[in-house]
Amino acid sequence: MKTHFDRMSNQLPRIVSGWAAVGPAILLASAFSVVSPHDVRGADNPEFYKVQIVRPMKVGDRVHMRREIEQTTTESTEGNGTPQGAQSATTQINFYGTLEVLAIDGHGEPTKWKVSGGVVSVRRAGSSGRESLLKSGTDFTVAWAGGKATVADSDARHPLSDDARRFLPIVFEATGAKGDSSLGDILDNISASKGTSWSVNSKAVATGLHNFDPKLKAADVSGSARIKAIVGDGDKKTLLVEYEFTATSKKPSNSPDGMTPVGASRTESGTLTVPANLSTGYFSAKATIHTSSRFTKNASEKMLTKAGTKTVTKNVKLETVIDEYDKVNTLLTYETVGGAEQKDSSAPSTSKPAAPASAGASNGSSSSAEPPN
Repeated sequence: MKTHFDRMSNQLPRIVSGWAAVGPAILLASAFSVVSPHDVRGADNPEFYKVQIVRPMKVGDRVHMRREIEQTTTESTEGNGTPQGAQSATTQINFYGTLEVLAIDGHGEPTKWKVSGGVVSVRRAGSSGRESLLKSGTDFTVAWAGGKATVADSDARHPLSDDARRFLPIVFEATGAKGDSSLGDILDNISASKGTSWSVNSKAVATGLHNFDPKLKAADVSGSARIKAIVGDGDKKTLLVEYEFTATSKKPSNSPDGMTPVGASRTESGTLTVPANLSTGYFSAKATIHTSSRFTKNASEKMLTKAGTKTVTKNVKLETVIDEYDKVNTLLTYETVGGAEQKDSSAPSTSKPAAPASAGASNGSSSSAEPPN
């Protein structure tokens, strides 16, 4: 039987993050901003902060991105309830580079980037060392269409290698069907106070996870987000936002050859550090994604009799479970055309607070925002 790892030798499975599909894959095209709280005080009137994910950009704006991806896949098989072994493999991709906006849509979200690679490397499953995918300073383009990232050469005289074409799309597809702005749809640009939680946009999650199950419905998704802590004052204020959601499927995609899907679950959890003032120029995100899928197959095996004089055919029900753990860490710094940064509005927010999914959630402890290295 052709295993999941046989297929991995030809193409690393796509990481489908819920920012994702941020899966810490967060906003390449955007920066988080927080509108000032409602001008309301008192124990019965908590301050509400608007968690605004997508920041409209202009052609020429640039984003410096550092992203680390680690994917561990384990495949285990049982025959009639008897374990037949397990295989595990881990692949790591590190990316550091600068992205310049070449084209935007009507909402100011980038649809095409010029990318200048800095340090870009991969550590393949089974390898003890890292391989460089790009020579530092190599330029290429990334375009978004239909939830896919297409990588192309910028200079025909310096074409990308086959390995670069294979692994680079994973760096950008880690961020979902709409790129990094997918998380904006999932968290729905909500207004909330510290400690209260709100439901994620299940419809947006289902749309973003088409690679997990193209027929996934909003009813198959549940999850919530909250402002865990508010750190600092004034221009240095940041929000620590936590989110988690789970999707379940009876017919996940990407079944092993000849096997029938039984069911699957995909859980994503993440923590975002969101600057309150865009002039701070950075934010960071971490996400962990666990996908577990089960498949079955009826097969037959030829076995020798105890006497060893003839063979008999035995029917076997094979069950395979594929567990995939993805960890994505992202750090972004950005600059606008001319180097002038957009300032956060000092006016009180007029956005209506979201109805919390659950009140009285425990408050997280404060911690300092993590600056760029």
